[in-house]
Amino acid sequence: PKSRVVNIDLSAENDMWPTSRMVITSGLAAAAINICKNSSIGMRIHLSKSPVNTEVQAMADELNADPIVAMLNGGDDFELLFTAPLTAHDSLKGLADINIIGFTTQSELGAALVTPDGEAIQLQSPDFTTIDNGQ
Repeated sequence: PKSRVVNIDLSAENDMWPTSRMVITSGLAAAAINICKNSSIGMRIHLSKSPVNTEVQAMADELNADPIVAMLNGGDDFELLFTAPLTAHDSLKGLADINIIGFTTQSELGAALVTPDGEAIQLQSPDFTTIDNGQ
């Protein structure tokens, strides 16, 4: 497998460096939790802004499964999850193949998925313990 965006040179194109980055190999939840643990931050990922790959959606339909579970806990996505300074927001939102899906926050808030009704659901992954209130 080959990643589409791992090799993007964000610094050259936008005069900024990501503050953290990780290739998603074990699902979005594991990548987000890993970044949060290693960077001492919290993260809010908005479900409404998180794209579900068309192949994942098709497979979920075929298996009568939830594509969100696959997105959060599936594997071998080989996409890049990264954080960047808020000052880079406007530059990033105009780039092809970049989806701004959330924001960072205080570490004690942990990593969470925000539903369309505003509920924050703590992310969990079999690869990492849940980050909940700084634990």
